[in-house]
Amino acid sequence: MILSFLVLAGLVWGQEGWTPHVTSTPISGARFEIVQSELAAKFTFKLDRYTGQVWQLVTGKSESGDETNWQETPVQGAPNFAPTNTPRFQIFTSGLAGRFTLLLDTRTGLSWVFTTFSDGNAWKPMQTFK
Repeated sequence: MILSFLVLAGLVWGQEGWTPHVTSTPISGARFEIVQSELAAKFTFKLDRYTGQVWQLVTGKSESGDETNWQETPVQGAPNFAPTNTPRFQIFTSGLAGRFTLLLDTRTGLSWVFTTFSDGNAWKPMQTFK
């Protein structure tokens, strides 16, 4: 009986059945969500689902040792709109490459791609082709 349990536990916890945690599951109407790519911890974001503001998880050194903090990543060309009290934005992270990390305004369809520049990271607007 113990052997059967161990075999079953091995199947349940084996790599084939394990799915990495890459996004939180916010409660209905939740304002904030944490999303992480399967590729790298540097693609970990906190999203304000109401306003579209995004922060990236960063680690650095300080006098007191290692520190982990949220650093805001600008959303270039974000339109001004009246604040809402319902979720509006979401982040998509691809398992293929970090360059396929996208921010979406679910009401207008506007999209931004996460981009690394020499002076920092930002969300760059994507064009829609007709």
